[in-house]
Amino acid sequence: QRTVDEQREIAKKGGIASGEARRKKKSFRETLEQLIVMEDDTGATNQEAVCMGLIKKAMKGDVKAYILLRDTLENAPVPSWW
Repeated sequence: QRTVDEQREIAKKGGIASGEARRKKKSFRETLEQLIVMEDDTGATNQEAVCMGLIKKAMKGDVKAYILLRDTLENAPVPSWW
């Protein structure tokens, strides 16, 4: 059993850590959003290149790549094992 002050201190540390984690995730998401729309030497966006790579893997028999494509097209949630 912890005292009220100990519980409060633990909760405070958790809240601070949670805020830091949210800021890091936001920064990562913003960076990814900028990079995914950039074009490569051929004029294709990085998003298009990634999609083509995923399609090529699926065509070679990569089941996880196929499932990701199928579920993305159907707006299905991404499975936890992915």
